[in-house]
Amino acid sequence: MRMRTSVLCAAVFVVFSYSANTVAAAQGDSEDVAPAIAGGGFHFRTETLTPREREDLYLKLIEDFLGWAEGEYWVDSDVLETGGGYFKAKGRGVTWARGNSNLCVAYAVLLSVFPDRQRFTGHGIPRSLLQDHLRKTMRALCLSNKNCMRHIPESHTWGGPSWQASLEFIGCAWAAHLMEGTLDRCTKDLVAEVLAKEADNLDKPIPSGKTSDTKSEDCIWNAPFLAFAANKLATDPRAPRWDRLARKWALNATSIAGDATSSTTVDGHPLSYWIVSENVFADLTLENHGFWSVPYQFEYGLMGQGDLAYRVFGKPVPEAFRFRARQMWRDVNAVVSLWDGDTLFPHGQDWAWKDYQHIEYFCRQGTSLGNPAASAFESRALQMLRKRQLTGGTGSVCDYDFGYQTSLAQPWAFSYLLHRYFPPAKTISYEQAEAAVYGVHVYPYVRTAIHRTRQKLVSVSWHPRSQAIFILPEGSSTFADPPFFVPYDRDSANTRLIVRAGPGVTVSAADRKNLQPTLERLESTHAGKGMHIVVRRPWGLAVTQYTTIVSLPDEATIYSTVFRAHTDAEVEIAPLFPLRMAMPSGFDKHVRRYRGTNWVNISDHIAFVSPRQIPEDIPEDRFFLTERRTFRVKAGQWFSPVAVAVYVRQPHGEMGQLARRISLVEAPRKKELKLSILSSNGATEIDLWPRP
Repeated sequence: MRMRTSVLCAAVFVVFSYSANTVAAAQGDSEDVAPAIAGGGFHFRTETLTPREREDLYLKLIEDFLGWAEGEYWVDSDVLETGGGYFKAKGRGVTWARGNSNLCVAYAVLLSVFPDRQRFTGHGIPRSLLQDHLRKTMRALCLSNKNCMRHIPESHTWGGPSWQASLEFIGCAWAAHLMEGTLDRCTKDLVAEVLAKEADNLDKPIPSGKTSDTKSEDCIWNAPFLAFAANKLATDPRAPRWDRLARKWALNATSIAGDATSSTTVDGHPLSYWIVSENVFADLTLENHGFWSVPYQFEYGLMGQGDLAYRVFGKPVPEAFRFRARQMWRDVNAVVSLWDGDTLFPHGQDWAWKDYQHIEYFCRQGTSLGNPAASAFESRALQMLRKRQLTGGTGSVCDYDFGYQTSLAQPWAFSYLLHRYFPPAKTISYEQAEAAVYGVHVYPYVRTAIHRTRQKLVSVSWHPRSQAIFILPEGSSTFADPPFFVPYDRDSANTRLIVRAGPGVTVSAADRKNLQPTLERLESTHAGKGMHIVVRRPWGLAVTQYTTIVSLPDEATIYSTVFRAHTDAEVEIAPLFPLRMAMPSGFDKHVRRYRGTNWVNISDHIAFVSPRQIPEDIPEDRFFLTERRTFRVKAGQWFSPVAVAVYVRQPHGEMGQLARRISLVEAPRKKELKLSILSSNGATEIDLWPRP
């Protein structure tokens, strides 16, 4: 049987074989080939796009991305089989197998949606070539799988049991289904074999962990894979077991304390029947990489692939795949979703910047779960992605490598399928969607407080890894013409000190053990529409820094800090409030800076007003409040109190008036630090002294 299958595969291969040089031929021999895509006619729309418009944009993203893949990353190879091939799809955080599988589902969606088209991308690539490369990639994934009967041991070997085998094959499995009518039997049998064996490998202990390195994402990755295996291979006697395992993995993705003994019924059984882990905190936040790594908060969107596995095969979506999904959106994910469809990173960025990798989460919420607010955020993220792709002209959408970016293309493919198979949610505006998250939100387990208004988002963390402070402009006018962005820098608004407390005794930022921030005070103000927060940070045993953030219910936020010495010391303070300004590629604009003696306004978008003179030589890509300074202090001395008022979306013409009305009363010996400012709320005096 094995020899006969090999002969059949070889015969079919001849029918599908094309030369990769066809791509170059389609582009022409000239070295002055025009870019495949160009974005001169693209304009942002503040209103929420229709479902049809979103489907169209997903397909355009996929098509232009595949043009990039074909032009640079295809490899003809005889290593796995004569006349075979695959993509150079390994990248940061993405294995070779995962990258190739990501491409498979993207290719399959494009080809299946346009069954009669014979040319694709701006390069006019023949349909036959795309089909050939898809088939070869699928076969390469199967033959390199260590559990496949025809496995060829070589450098690309992959397969379970492992922590990401599901990620490395689910795209290929879906591609085989979408292209079932055109694939040869040999290739379909290979895919089915690997699908079944990898599903069997998931009958293993479900991991548990919520601090530092949650195991929630492991559950999220495996549940949809099992769901697809159970439905695609429904006649297999193992299918009922795979289906039961799919539900179990899905429920353990959001397991909290008490679930393992809960009598709450899900899919016919109490939670205690399903739950074997504790993978998220009680407020549904989680940690990864040692802090609140927000992209993992949005991994729950991959459950949409499980929803599809049931819907496509005519079965109802189990309760397990939707358990706590609406609560997580309402209480957590909506709060950290920004005006452009990006997410807030309260503790600093740990992956690519402005790549909108979580768009599948918004799409799943808006389709399978019928959430109109999430659809409004999806509309914006999708436009930002398309603008970045068009501006670059190659098909790329961010500044990371091709392999990493295949993990962005895969969600586009599944998002298109979600739109195709689920009815659209009611359409609402972004303003309506955002209004639900106005106010103060506190997440004690991940040590973060967030204040949102119509004009801004203010975030303060007191995590040991960082004390990041972000003040981000919000609103539709920002989206229509984004002039610049505030990068997610872990040093944002932090202070850097060097404390010399005696001969050979020096404490600096590198001494993390003694720099653990502690929340001293956190309260809602202005009837719940404002926030006052104080964080204490020790610098060794010599100096304590107190940072106060007061966020008013309007466009104004006050940042202040003061230090206290506990021993005689020399203290060197780096520039205070070093907030960075930058733009991702594709959004390059001239940043206009207007300034006076004690104020700076950047592009009428964000402004800083100080009671004292600010430095003259602030670089264009950042703001800081004071120059580096050195103090000699005595034990018990309070020193260096400073404050700055930050205004968002204020015209520079008004800054002079605002700057004349701001004043700071400093009396450290009396423990007084009072700031008076002018904002939409009128003249306000705020007590900034850090009283616990």
